[in-house]
Amino acid sequence: MAKQWQRQRDWYKGGAESDGILTFVMYALAIFLFFGLHNLMQEAIMTFQGFNYGLMLGYLEVLGVTVFTHIERKYTPGDGEGGE
Repeated sequence: MAKQWQRQRDWYKGGAESDGILTFVMYALAIFLFFGLHNLMQEAIMTFQGFNYGLMLGYLEVLGVTVFTHIERKYTPGDGEGGE
């Protein structure tokens, strides 16, 4: 657990694993950009004539996020229980 906290402190200070706050800001902006594009495309899909599956589209999105979050936390080193 101590290694994890040390790695997080190094990250915020711009340690060996990253460039610090600049990297964080770039990732945060990328997330907002891609999430905004995702929402625009989802709204465009729901306006198609005859498309009546908006609720199912939302359920599939939640299911996908849940499954891939589980995979990430289980099989990658770092914060999850798997790996390291």
